[in-house]
Amino acid sequence: TVGALLFIWGLWTVHTVRWIALALNATLIAATPIVGAHYFIDLAGGAVVALSAIAAAHWLSRHASPAMDEVASEQQAGAMAPAE
Repeated sequence: TVGALLFIWGLWTVHTVRWIALALNATLIAATPIVGAHYFIDLAGGAVVALSAIAAAHWLSRHASPAMDEVASEQQAGAMAPAE
């Protein structure tokens, strides 16, 4: 469930495969308890883990972005410095 939801989230911005990814991964999630691989509660737990990972990724992208921009600008400034 975690992998399927993260694939859906990751491929959602790619318009050519958005609906294919959704259909295939939804089928994977639906088939998991049918074939006896896991119980329904495992699907719910996996969904909580995936949504927590997505929330953490959003939080990190908002809060780490200014620091990463500063590091990148320092690296560019160092790359533009004349060689000694």
